[in-house]
Amino acid sequence: SIYPREILPDMLKETSNSNETYEELSNPNLGDASVFYKVTTTTEFGDEGAYYEIIFYKKDVLVTLMLDGTVQDSELLKNLAKEAVSLVK
Repeated sequence: SIYPREILPDMLKETSNSNETYEELSNPNLGDASVFYKVTTTTEFGDEGAYYEIIFYKKDVLVTLMLDGTVQDSELLKNLAKEAVSLVK
């Protein structure tokens, strides 16, 4: 999505709540700025799950990529994000 550049840094920040916990992982250093999260979710029935999320922006384009899976799958997400960065012109 395209946004005014001055608001993009704030859009990288995610906040944990009672249903989702955001754990910031090592910065993937993508685009102009980026962040990498492991997100742990809890349903109303107490079931837990997790997914990985990379958010980056380049110029005025904000990209969010998410992938369910294991730590090994998070490497796939990083590779997909690198490809996505190269597509933003």
